[in-house]
Amino acid sequence: MLFWSAKSLIFNEFVLKPMKTIILLASFIVFLVLFSGCIGTTPQPKCFVTLENQLEGLKTQLETGINQNVAQTIDFSGTECNDSDNEQIKISLYNQPKICGDFCATGQSICTLLEYSNSKTGVYFKKCLDIPLDTIFSTQEYEAQSSTKHCENRQAKGKTLTDLKENIPHGTYEIINKTTPQDNFPVICAYKKNE
Repeated sequence: MLFWSAKSLIFNEFVLKPMKTIILLASFIVFLVLFSGCIGTTPQPKCFVTLENQLEGLKTQLETGINQNVAQTIDFSGTECNDSDNEQIKISLYNQPKICGDFCATGQSICTLLEYSNSKTGVYFKKCLDIPLDTIFSTQEYEAQSSTKHCENRQAKGKTLTDLKENIPHGTYEIINKTTPQDNFPVICAYKKNE
């Protein structure tokens, strides 16, 4: 009996206690690996605020440039919170009363929204953009087909006409309302400074 008792003591001291320590250590390592993976993909709370502030600034300057016919220089540069490989920012037209009612206070059935989405984090923002529904963001193709030339080609000055309804990459923009009396809709020249 004394032999079994000594054997049990040895087994407890040299086998079970180290195994408990190893299991505890392994569990801790697994937790750290999972936690560090989450940190890499989950935006930090300050990034939510930064992204929302950036979009609000972009929204306000677009509305001013388009509705008040005041040229705007928009610095929409990236920050440490931006993820240009996985994010998309664009202007979209919605003909859905439920969506328009959720984002636009006027309760209109057709609306224009400024949208941000990130495919990696699943984060998205939508903001009501108070501009005429038929606003055109001119492109080189539009200018080539239009009888009235609204936007001059500024490629030589390092600026490219950009259709903000397609995508709004981070950068510096110059927004100019070039609507003429003959136009039935606003024509906007959105020049992105080439980086």
